Amino acid sequence: MKITLTSEDQKLIDELSASGRFQSPSDVIHASLLVMQEEEHWRAETRTKIDEGLDALERGDVVSQEEVEQMLQSFMRKSA
Repeated sequence: MKITLTSEDQKLIDELSASGRFQSPSDVIHASLLVMQEEEHWRAETRTKIDEGLDALERGDVVSQEEVEQMLQSFMRKSA
């Protein structure tokens, strides 16, 4: 596999490797890929939740603003 990096990308990888947080440029790339994978998982979950919310809205399964405010107040009391 051949990868071409911009000078900015190479500089960032070098800086992160030199910082001691990562042992090698490969570790920097691996960590970056894991973050991207986590982001894709989050996006997929978020899309599912949005679709579920839109379906509920179409069915009329909604709560009033007053109910939302009551839920938030209850949550805040329990969190304090």
